[in-house]
Amino acid sequence: MLVTVLVIVYQGVETITVHDAEPAAWTALMKFVDGGWHQRFRDEPYPLEEQQRVKMFFADEGDLFILAEADLTELADRIDELNADDCGVLPIP
Repeated sequence: MLVTVLVIVYQGVETITVHDAEPAAWTALMKFVDGGWHQRFRDEPYPLEEQQRVKMFFADEGDLFILAEADLTELADRIDELNADDCGVLPIP
């Protein structure tokens, strides 16, 4: 089971999200950038090219993003082995 992990560190705040594929993670990154653009750059229009926009947004020292693929096969296998009692989950009536 492969997932894409998006890590964003922006102005000292860390955000980690897990996505089913890289395009979904990239869409989430662009939503973050576009949502914060006017607060960061005021009236400066953003570049239409996404790569350039992301590069500008994360240009300050300490701000960064990481898109990384992670293999959760062992976790998925372990979850499949567990029953509801092991997880502390109540069965749905």
